[in-house]
Amino acid sequence: MSLKCILSIDAGGMRCLIGVAVLMELEKRLAKAGRTEPLFKCFDMIAGAGMGALVVSGLAFPNPQDRTRPASDPQGIMALMCSENRFIFTGEIPKQPGIGPYAPDALDAGLKHHLGEKTKMQDALTHVVIPAFDLQSRSPMVFSSFDRVTSQFYAWQAARAAAADPCYFPPAMVEHLARDRQRGTPLLPLIHGGTVGDDPALAAYVEAVRLGWTGDAHELLVLSLGSGMNARPAATVDMANLGAHGTPLVSPELKREELTSPVSYQLNALLNADSRAFNGRSTRVTPENRQKLSYFRINGYLEKGDSAADSVSEDNVARLRDDAARIIAENSALLDAFVERLTPRAPRTLAELGLTPEAALFGREGKTSVIRNLPVMDLDRTW
Repeated sequence: MSLKCILSIDAGGMRCLIGVAVLMELEKRLAKAGRTEPLFKCFDMIAGAGMGALVVSGLAFPNPQDRTRPASDPQGIMALMCSENRFIFTGEIPKQPGIGPYAPDALDAGLKHHLGEKTKMQDALTHVVIPAFDLQSRSPMVFSSFDRVTSQFYAWQAARAAAADPCYFPPAMVEHLARDRQRGTPLLPLIHGGTVGDDPALAAYVEAVRLGWTGDAHELLVLSLGSGMNARPAATVDMANLGAHGTPLVSPELKREELTSPVSYQLNALLNADSRAFNGRSTRVTPENRQKLSYFRINGYLEKGDSAADSVSEDNVARLRDDAARIIAENSALLDAFVERLTPRAPRTLAELGLTPEAALFGREGKTSVIRNLPVMDLDRTW
């Protein structure tokens, strides 16, 4: 049975720092288990929404100067978010209806620099999935590195579209390179895929189904990283505070949580036999389900950090890192369980080796143990 692994990173602006911190910790634990290769080699598919798509782009697209290496790694992305994050949320523009307050010029330049202007989705070092939303057709558009059409799009433009949250940026005008170019390359007005859900794990699962990864021939593991949840309960809305047509007036953050949370419940129900393995934030690992989990969700409450996606102050970065350290500690057993599944240990029993006691003792070459090629007389001492 072939093992297929998916990494999914939620949207969240600066809160994506939490997911990056988890990836740094994951790299350390994988290294201890003997896997020191870049993360793109550990995952068969990586999906990201919103700012999570920028993280994914750094992990999965080639470095313009050395196309055998990824554009960045978790440490480099963390350094970028902590020291140079203002290149994203900078250059305020005059207030216009339906257009965010930030100019995208610096973001565009940064994406071109780190990913290269001509790198396409199909050039990804592993499968990549990035959801966006097409304003022209009023429908989701999922960039996929193995899709016949969307694999032809420029990687930096796919990431730019994913980051075009209407609360912060104007829509991205993305070149449709797969269409007839006799009259020029048509442009698509795209916005943040989080408009229809900040958690891209379900979109990644759909792509895995298209690739045939959910059949009996494959074992599927999904690691889904959240970007923090509001610790405060949602305020009760009374009739006096209803908007037009009876619509409750709620914050964008609450709306996003309402869109994100169902994905975790849905994938837990689809992939984990134990329906109680999800507590609303993260997957709960127990001795009984440790070897049976297929969906690993890591998230937690924001106790110190600001939930605003564009809160780039040094103080908030420090508070988000504190939240990330606590969330990692809360989910330490889950990370260990995932690493165990990703790096199977060597078999330790005869049953795991597929051997009978007789075969283990005598093998095919005479009276010699198959195990470590030890003489029979040493088996009791060794095992």
